[in-house]
Amino acid sequence: MTLTRSERGPADEGEETGTRSDEKRGGAVAAGGDAGGTRTAGRHEVAAHEADAHEADAQEAAEHDADAREADARVTRSVELDAAPAAVWDALTEDALLGEWLADEVELEAEPGGEIVCRYADGEERRGEVELVEEAARLAWSWRREGGVPSRVELVLDGVAERTRLTIIETAPLRAAGPLLLATPAGPQPAPGGGPMPAAAAGPARPGDIWARPLHLLRAAVRLVLV
Repeated sequence: MTLTRSERGPADEGEETGTRSDEKRGGAVAAGGDAGGTRTAGRHEVAAHEADAHEADAQEAAEHDADAREADARVTRSVELDAAPAAVWDALTEDALLGEWLADEVELEAEPGGEIVCRYADGEERRGEVELVEEAARLAWSWRREGGVPSRVELVLDGVAERTRLTIIETAPLRAAGPLLLATPAGPQPAPGGGPMPAAAAGPARPGDIWARPLHLLRAAVRLVLV
């Protein structure tokens, strides 16, 4: 039998009211639980994102450091010579003329894969391999002395009117200790006007000074071609 509202007693109404209150509290607790779970999941997601970002930054920094270690030191020197590129080319590729400026004795096979051997009066010897040959335009080789650091030398010829601008570019790994191109040249260096530069006036050696004397001697080698 179903009682009408007027037939229900205070106890019945209290029980119904309590039931509704329990349902509301249960719903509130469930809603609170869902909201708390959402906030917790959100915090975990943010933490995971920050961890990924930190890992990406660390990896980028490591790659940057690796690139820096693999980078090359480079020295570039240029000189203008009173001869056309074809004449200068002879001074860069003929053994006898190379012996006038590059080393005391030079053997060069001017073709890709050819050998270059440079012997010096102090007994030092450098050996390498020709990498690039473009007649009267570009010549490149890699060389090293025994137990030394390898480096790459490229000679670039540009015709300027009746003259030639020769640019020498030498590169060596920065990570290696004491690259050849940063070595201090032995013996007195030529002054700008010719002849040796006094030691007192020379000052500290700069990167690339190792090419100062060879380039000075190259001028004389080119004049031999023109005779």
